Amino acid sequence: MTKHSAGQNAGKNRSDDPMKVWLLLDRSGSMSRLRRAVVAETNRLLDEQRGQEGDCRITLAQFDSEEPFELIINDKPVADVRPLREADYAPRAGTPLFDAIGSLVARADERIRRRQEGQTEEDQTLIILTDGLENASREFTGAQIAALLDARKETGWAIVYLGANQDALAEADRIGVDQRSASNFQATDDGLSRAYRSMSRGISERRRMSRPDRRSASADFFRGIREGEEPATTTTGGRSRDSRQRSRRRG
Repeated sequence: MTKHSAGQNAGKNRSDDPMKVWLLLDRSGSMSRLRRAVVAETNRLLDEQRGQEGDCRITLAQFDSEEPFELIINDKPVADVRPLREADYAPRAGTPLFDAIGSLVARADERIRRRQEGQTEEDQTLIILTDGLENASREFTGAQIAALLDARKETGWAIVYLGANQDALAEADRIGVDQRSASNFQATDDGLSRAYRSMSRGISERRRMSRPDRRSASADFFRGIREGEEPATTTTGGRSRDSRQRSRRRG
């Protein structure tokens, strides 16, 4: 097979292979210092995804202990999503991570059931971003969440975990997320920006894949590259540029 034909096959039917992205954001009080960065980087990600080919819909939810699951974007084509405002994201309270994941999986399962009759199957991508550990769940345990996510992985879901102030790979493993789809990031504006860059790249790569390729790559979202773990950006000649060094640790 030539390189040209291989490239054609890699993107074959991409517009006919819809993707559904579920983005779950920690809105606990410790995220306050990143409030503006979360809004800016989420909007940047949406802008990047709007310009790409293919059918992609997004649900964006946030969680804290006052409201363990709140929708910001409810199942919209990415091209139609309005920009987030600062008023949409106001960090507070604790971190019911397990309850938030459980609520999101239940919503996703219901949506999949509704779509089964006469609609093209979607590829599911769940991305979790948090700056701290579980401390407030009342309905789900870590073991229950691991069982839920293990079952979804068996059906081809890509499940991604980005964590700050923790060993994100170990925490991901504890709840059933493959370590190749987990990444640390620094709880700074720059660290968050690099984590979002990694997230957007991974989504873009999956959107360009055919369905069989998505399924075969579902456990390896980052493909060995974790921008969130790269060194901080440097400044040269008055312009910010990224380090070219790629993080390939533990992957």
